[in-house]
Amino acid sequence: MRVAIFYLSITGNTKYIAELIKQGLEETGIDCELINIIKLNSEDFQSYDFLGFGAPVFAFREPKAMRDFILNLPELNGKFSFLFCTCAGTSGNYFFRIAHNLLKRKVTVFSKNEFYFPSSYTVWRKKESSESPETDRIQQSEMERALNFGRSLLSEYEDVSQGVKPIPKIKRNIQGTILGTFSSDWGLRFIIGTINVNEALCTQCGTCMNICPTNAIQLNPFPKITKKNCTGCCGCINICPVRALDSKKTSGKMRYKFNSALIE
Repeated sequence: MRVAIFYLSITGNTKYIAELIKQGLEETGIDCELINIIKLNSEDFQSYDFLGFGAPVFAFREPKAMRDFILNLPELNGKFSFLFCTCAGTSGNYFFRIAHNLLKRKVTVFSKNEFYFPSSYTVWRKKESSESPETDRIQQSEMERALNFGRSLLSEYEDVSQGVKPIPKIKRNIQGTILGTFSSDWGLRFIIGTINVNEALCTQCGTCMNICPTNAIQLNPFPKITKKNCTGCCGCINICPVRALDSKKTSGKMRYKFNSALIE
C-alpha cells in the first residue's frame, strides 16, 4: 500500500510532524512519500491508495498556497485522505474549509488531527531577551501524538473505506467563523506592514525566496517582495539567516524556526 503526504511548511513545524506521521505509517507496513507542495511540478495522485494533506494554520484557516493546491487537483473520484495541521491555538475552520474543497475534487476525508507549537507569527511574539528561548519549548507529547496518529491511519482508512465506520463529519467551527470574519491573508499582511530589506546585511542567499509559499519574493539582486502576492506569514522574516528582513511590527521580536533541541 502506498500513501503520499502533501505538506506546506514555512518554519519547519509541519514538516517535522509530517515526518513523524510518515514514520508511524511505515510502522504499519505502508510505503509513504513526503511531498512539499511548493516544489511539486506534477504528480500521479491516482497511484496512491490514500493521501494526506498538512499545513500550518494562518488566520484561522488554511494558507492560500494549500488552498490553491487543493483546488487545482484533478478530480480524484473515490479517493480518501487525512488532514493535519500545526497551530499555536485554535485551528479555526482549517479542517472544514480544506475538507469542503477536497469534496469538490471528489476526495473524502476519513481522519484529522492538529498539533500545537509556539506561534511563528513574528508580530505577536515576545521581545527578545535573555529568557526568550524558554517561550519556544515544544511538548514531547505532541511528537508522540503525531507518531500515534500515523500508526492509526491504516485501520481508520480500512474501517471507513469498507463501511465499517461512517465517514466522519467535519463541522464548521463557530469560533473560527467569527474570528475569520475579522482576519484574512490580506489582514496578516496589513498587520505586518512593509517588509524592509537591509541590503548591508543581506547575502543574497535566496533562502527567503525559496521558502515563500506564494512566490512573492524575487532576488533583483536583493529580495524584492511583491505585496499583492504576500500573505503575511512572516516566513521570510523568521527564516533569514542574517536577519536582513524586518518590519516596524517585527523589529526586536523573537524569530521562530523549528528546533528539535527544544522538544521537552
